[in-house]
Amino acid sequence: MFDIQDFDFKSLANKEANPRTRIRLLALAHIQDGANYQDTASYLKVGRVTVSNWVKCFQLKGLSGLGNDYKGRQSIILAEQMDNLKLYITDNAIKADGGRLVGKDIQLYVAGHFQLDYSLTHIYRLLKRLNLAWITSRSCQPKQSEQAQKGFKKFQIETILKIPGHIALERVDVWFQDEARFDQQNTTTRIWAEKGTRPRAVKQQQFKYAYLFGALCPSTGAT
Repeated sequence: MFDIQDFDFKSLANKEANPRTRIRLLALAHIQDGANYQDTASYLKVGRVTVSNWVKCFQLKGLSGLGNDYKGRQSIILAEQMDNLKLYITDNAIKADGGRLVGKDIQLYVAGHFQLDYSLTHIYRLLKRLNLAWITSRSCQPKQSEQAQKGFKKFQIETILKIPGHIALERVDVWFQDEARFDQQNTTTRIWAEKGTRPRAVKQQQFKYAYLFGALCPSTGAT
Protein backbone atom coordinates (compact mmCIF):
# COMPACT_ATOMS: atom_id res chain seq x y z
CA MET A 1 0.00 0.00 0.00
CA PHE A 2 1.44 3.36 -1.06
CA ASP A 3 0.99 6.47 1.10
CA ILE A 4 -0.04 9.74 -0.58
CA GLN A 5 2.04 11.77 1.89
CA ASP A 6 5.29 10.15 0.71
CA PHE A 7 5.36 11.89 -2.70
CA ASP A 8 5.67 15.43 -4.03
CA PHE A 9 2.88 15.32 -6.59
CA LYS A 10 3.12 19.00 -7.54
CA SER A 11 6.75 18.63 -8.63
CA LEU A 12 5.96 15.40 -10.45
CA ALA A 13 3.05 17.09 -12.27
CA ASN A 14 5.29 19.98 -13.41
CA LYS A 15 7.73 17.51 -14.95
CA GLU A 16 5.13 15.20 -16.48
CA ALA A 17 4.66 15.52 -20.27
CA ASN A 18 1.61 13.31 -20.62
CA PRO A 19 -1.55 15.39 -19.97
CA ARG A 20 -3.58 12.45 -18.66
CA THR A 21 -0.97 11.48 -16.11
CA ARG A 22 -0.45 15.13 -15.15
CA ILE A 23 -4.09 15.69 -14.25
CA ARG A 24 -4.04 12.56 -12.07
CA LEU A 25 -0.95 13.82 -10.27
CA LEU A 26 -2.68 17.17 -9.72
CA ALA A 27 -5.68 15.36 -8.29
CA LEU A 28 -3.47 13.53 -5.81
CA ALA A 29 -1.78 16.84 -4.95
CA HIS A 30 -5.17 18.31 -4.04
CA ILE A 31 -6.03 15.26 -1.93
CA GLN A 32 -2.63 15.53 -0.27
CA ASP A 33 -3.39 19.16 0.66
CA GLY A 34 -6.59 18.09 2.41
CA ALA A 35 -9.21 18.51 -0.32
CA ASN A 36 -11.97 15.92 -0.55
CA TYR A 37 -12.91 13.95 -3.66
CA GLN A 38 -15.83 16.20 -4.61
CA ASP A 39 -13.85 19.46 -4.36
CA THR A 40 -10.98 17.92 -6.32
CA ALA A 41 -13.34 16.65 -9.02
CA SER A 42 -15.05 20.04 -9.34
CA TYR A 43 -11.71 21.86 -9.62
CA LEU A 44 -10.36 19.50 -12.30
CA LYS A 45 -13.72 19.18 -14.13
CA VAL A 46 -13.88 15.40 -13.73
CA GLY A 47 -16.18 12.99 -11.89
CA ARG A 48 -15.87 12.30 -8.17
CA VAL A 49 -15.76 8.55 -8.84
CA THR A 50 -12.91 9.15 -11.29
CA VAL A 51 -10.86 10.88 -8.62
CA SER A 52 -11.62 8.06 -6.20
CA ASN A 53 -10.41 5.48 -8.75
CA TRP A 54 -7.17 7.42 -9.30
CA VAL A 55 -6.46 7.40 -5.56
CA LYS A 56 -7.16 3.66 -5.32
CA CYS A 57 -4.91 2.93 -8.29
CA PHE A 58 -2.08 4.91 -6.69
CA GLN A 59 -2.51 3.24 -3.32
CA LEU A 60 -2.33 -0.20 -4.94
CA LYS A 61 0.35 0.34 -7.62
CA GLY A 62 2.06 3.62 -6.74
CA LEU A 63 3.01 5.99 -9.57
CA SER A 64 2.75 3.15 -12.09
CA GLY A 65 -0.99 3.09 -11.38
CA LEU A 66 -1.26 6.58 -12.88
CA GLY A 67 0.20 5.68 -16.25
CA ASN A 68 -1.30 6.61 -19.61
CA ASP A 69 -2.65 3.12 -20.29
CA TYR A 70 -6.15 4.17 -19.26
CA LYS A 71 -8.52 3.75 -22.21
CA GLY A 72 -11.71 5.00 -20.61
CA ARG A 73 -14.99 3.19 -20.15
CA GLN A 74 -16.03 1.05 -23.07
CA SER A 75 -19.21 2.09 -24.81
CA ILE A 76 -22.21 0.18 -23.51
CA ILE A 77 -24.29 0.53 -26.65
CA LEU A 78 -23.62 -2.15 -29.25
CA ALA A 79 -22.71 -1.56 -32.89
CA GLU A 80 -26.00 -3.10 -34.04
CA GLN A 81 -27.89 -0.80 -31.68
CA MET A 82 -26.00 2.18 -33.10
CA ASP A 83 -27.15 1.20 -36.60
CA ASN A 84 -30.74 0.89 -35.39
CA LEU A 85 -30.49 4.24 -33.63
CA LYS A 86 -29.25 6.00 -36.77
CA LEU A 87 -32.04 4.44 -38.83
CA TYR A 88 -34.62 5.58 -36.28
CA ILE A 89 -33.28 9.15 -36.26
CA THR A 90 -33.10 9.53 -40.04
CA ASP A 91 -36.58 8.03 -40.50
CA ASN A 92 -38.18 10.14 -37.79
CA ALA A 93 -36.21 13.41 -37.95
CA ILE A 94 -39.46 15.01 -39.12
CA LYS A 95 -42.39 13.68 -37.11
CA ALA A 96 -45.72 12.77 -38.67
CA ASP A 97 -47.40 15.64 -36.82
CA GLY A 98 -44.87 18.14 -38.21
CA GLY A 99 -42.66 18.33 -35.15
CA ARG A 100 -38.93 17.70 -35.07
CA LEU A 101 -37.00 14.93 -33.32
CA VAL A 102 -34.95 16.49 -30.50
CA GLY A 103 -32.32 15.19 -28.10
CA LYS A 104 -34.88 14.34 -25.41
CA ASP A 105 -36.83 12.16 -27.86
CA ILE A 106 -33.67 10.26 -28.75
CA GLN A 107 -32.81 9.87 -25.07
CA LEU A 108 -36.24 8.31 -24.40
CA TYR A 109 -35.84 6.00 -27.42
CA VAL A 110 -32.47 4.72 -26.19
CA ALA A 111 -33.90 4.15 -22.71
CA GLY A 112 -37.04 2.40 -23.98
CA HIS A 113 -35.49 0.20 -26.69
CA PHE A 114 -31.99 -0.48 -25.37
CA GLN A 115 -32.61 -0.07 -21.60
CA LEU A 116 -29.67 2.36 -21.40
CA ASP A 117 -29.84 5.44 -19.19
CA TYR A 118 -27.80 8.07 -21.04
CA SER A 119 -27.59 11.77 -20.23
CA LEU A 120 -28.34 14.30 -22.98
CA THR A 121 -24.62 15.07 -23.17
CA HIS A 122 -23.89 11.41 -23.88
CA ILE A 123 -26.74 11.30 -26.42
CA TYR A 124 -25.13 14.18 -28.33
CA ARG A 125 -21.82 12.29 -28.31
CA LEU A 126 -23.56 9.29 -29.85
CA LEU A 127 -25.04 11.53 -32.54
CA LYS A 128 -21.57 12.85 -33.35
CA ARG A 129 -20.28 9.28 -33.66
CA LEU A 130 -23.16 8.56 -36.03
CA ASN A 131 -22.04 11.52 -38.20
CA LEU A 132 -25.31 13.35 -37.51
CA ALA A 133 -25.60 17.10 -37.04
CA TRP A 134 -28.32 19.61 -36.11
CA ILE A 135 -28.64 21.33 -39.49
CA THR A 136 -31.10 23.62 -41.23
CA SER A 137 -33.47 21.82 -43.58
CA ARG A 138 -34.44 22.94 -47.09
CA SER A 139 -38.00 24.17 -47.39
CA CYS A 140 -40.57 22.56 -49.65
CA GLN A 141 -44.28 23.02 -50.24
CA PRO A 142 -46.63 20.32 -48.92
CA LYS A 143 -47.77 19.35 -52.47
CA GLN A 144 -44.32 19.50 -54.04
CA SER A 145 -43.57 16.68 -56.48
CA GLU A 146 -39.95 15.87 -57.35
CA GLN A 147 -41.14 13.79 -60.31
CA ALA A 148 -43.05 16.75 -61.74
CA GLN A 149 -40.00 18.98 -61.27
CA LYS A 150 -37.76 16.56 -63.17
CA GLY A 151 -40.29 16.35 -66.00
CA PHE A 152 -40.55 20.14 -66.21
CA LYS A 153 -36.80 20.48 -66.69
CA LYS A 154 -36.78 18.23 -69.75
CA PHE A 155 -37.61 19.66 -73.17
CA GLN A 156 -40.07 17.00 -74.30
CA ILE A 157 -40.00 15.78 -77.91
CA GLU A 158 -43.82 16.05 -77.89
CA THR A 159 -43.42 19.84 -77.88
CA ILE A 160 -41.53 19.73 -81.21
CA LEU A 161 -43.98 17.26 -82.73
CA LYS A 162 -46.85 19.69 -82.10
CA ILE A 163 -45.33 22.30 -84.47
CA PRO A 164 -47.33 22.39 -87.73
CA GLY A 165 -45.51 20.58 -90.52
CA HIS A 166 -45.51 23.55 -92.93
CA ILE A 167 -43.48 25.70 -90.50
CA ALA A 168 -39.70 25.26 -90.70
CA LEU A 169 -37.93 24.75 -87.39
CA GLU A 170 -35.57 27.68 -88.10
CA ARG A 171 -38.64 29.92 -87.98
CA VAL A 172 -39.59 28.65 -84.52
CA ASP A 173 -38.46 30.60 -81.48
CA VAL A 174 -38.17 28.73 -78.21
CA TRP A 175 -38.89 30.84 -75.14
CA PHE A 176 -37.98 29.97 -71.56
CA GLN A 177 -40.16 31.30 -68.76
CA ASP A 178 -39.64 31.44 -65.02
CA GLU A 179 -41.22 33.17 -62.08
CA ALA A 180 -40.26 34.37 -58.63
CA ARG A 181 -42.41 34.96 -55.60
CA PHE A 182 -41.76 37.79 -53.16
CA ASP A 183 -43.09 37.41 -49.65
CA GLN A 184 -42.18 37.11 -46.01
CA GLN A 185 -41.04 33.63 -45.05
CA ASN A 186 -40.11 32.02 -41.77
CA THR A 187 -36.77 30.29 -41.49
CA THR A 188 -36.75 26.51 -41.73
CA THR A 189 -36.24 24.43 -38.64
CA ARG A 190 -33.21 22.36 -37.79
CA ILE A 191 -33.33 18.55 -37.75
CA TRP A 192 -30.93 15.70 -37.07
CA ALA A 193 -29.49 14.47 -40.36
CA GLU A 194 -26.31 13.16 -41.97
CA LYS A 195 -23.52 15.71 -42.16
CA GLY A 196 -23.23 17.24 -45.63
CA THR A 197 -26.92 16.75 -46.47
CA ARG A 198 -29.87 19.20 -46.63
CA PRO A 199 -33.11 17.24 -46.11
CA ARG A 200 -36.35 18.90 -47.16
CA ALA A 201 -38.97 19.80 -44.56
CA VAL A 202 -42.46 21.22 -45.01
CA LYS A 203 -42.72 24.77 -43.73
CA GLN A 204 -45.65 27.08 -43.12
CA GLN A 205 -46.01 29.41 -46.11
CA GLN A 206 -49.44 31.03 -45.68
CA PHE A 207 -48.48 34.67 -46.20
CA LYS A 208 -49.37 37.48 -48.61
CA TYR A 209 -47.16 37.36 -51.66
CA ALA A 210 -46.70 38.61 -55.23
CA TYR A 211 -45.34 36.81 -58.30
CA LEU A 212 -43.00 38.24 -60.93
CA PHE A 213 -42.97 36.44 -64.28
CA GLY A 214 -40.31 36.67 -66.96
CA ALA A 215 -39.60 35.03 -70.33
CA LEU A 216 -36.54 34.94 -72.61
CA CYS A 217 -35.85 33.85 -76.17
CA PRO A 218 -32.14 32.82 -76.30
CA SER A 219 -31.93 32.97 -80.12
CA THR A 220 -33.11 36.59 -80.40
CA GLY A 221 -32.42 37.97 -76.93
CA ALA A 222 -36.00 39.21 -76.67
CA THR A 223 -37.49 39.32 -73.17
